[in-house]
Amino acid sequence: MKFRCPHCRQKTISAWSKLKPGGWKPSACPQCGGKYLAAWWGILPAAFVFPLVLFVPFWFAHGPIPNAVFLAMLGLGAALALLVSAAVYLLITPLLREGSAAARWDRWTWGATLAGLVVALLVMPDEWAPPPPTGHSTPRVSGGMSYGHAEYQQEFKDALGKAGIPYTVEMKDGREFAYWTSEQHAAVEAIKRELELLEGRSVSFSNPILDKAFKDWLAKNGVAYRTVQRRGRDYVAWEGEPELLKKFMAEVKFPDCPKAAGEVTSKNC
Repeated sequence: MKFRCPHCRQKTISAWSKLKPGGWKPSACPQCGGKYLAAWWGILPAAFVFPLVLFVPFWFAHGPIPNAVFLAMLGLGAALALLVSAAVYLLITPLLREGSAAARWDRWTWGATLAGLVVALLVMPDEWAPPPPTGHSTPRVSGGMSYGHAEYQQEFKDALGKAGIPYTVEMKDGREFAYWTSEQHAAVEAIKRELELLEGRSVSFSNPILDKAFKDWLAKNGVAYRTVQRRGRDYVAWEGEPELLKKFMAEVKFPDCPKAAGEVTSKNC
């Protein structure tokens, strides 16, 4: 297979003469002696075709491939890729006359491409940063909480679990911290506010008579209340000022006399 010389227009250029790297040095036509060079951009489509053909033998493989077979298929793919890439290069790459405007332009673009590659290699960072995550990303920790008392800390964790809020626990400086993600921040803040309100506006009586008396007293004074579970016990939580418990204890007393034991009265004994 021969190609036409850009000078004498005769088919005198062999495929090997066109394929062999010339770079900046032109070759000579064996008949007229005119110097020519192959356009450098012809290697771009050839390079694009090479990896596509390289894996053609693997398209026909099914199931696990033994190592020996894999190497044989890879060798076959490389041979096919070389042949196809060479054919693409020979068919689409033009031969340019040395000294022509096309040849000068070809050399300038070739030099600019090489210079661009060198500059890119020089400015390339030593380590590439990982790309930003897309789709599912690792949740970001929003905050942590540690109560000074073990019962309060357990109550906070129980409230998180009851609300279905996932959290992690870590020990720092001898204290336990509960951490949650930013997606749960609003729900956790609501739980914290609720616990803060209960801390000053709730009470648990061991005496059921006193418990009932306090509820009746709250209802009599028009104070809304509810029964909540805290630390494994029933607490009476009310809405309003925290001093209501002190007012109740000042008004209602247990008599000290034995016959009145178990009774609750608002009168002084």
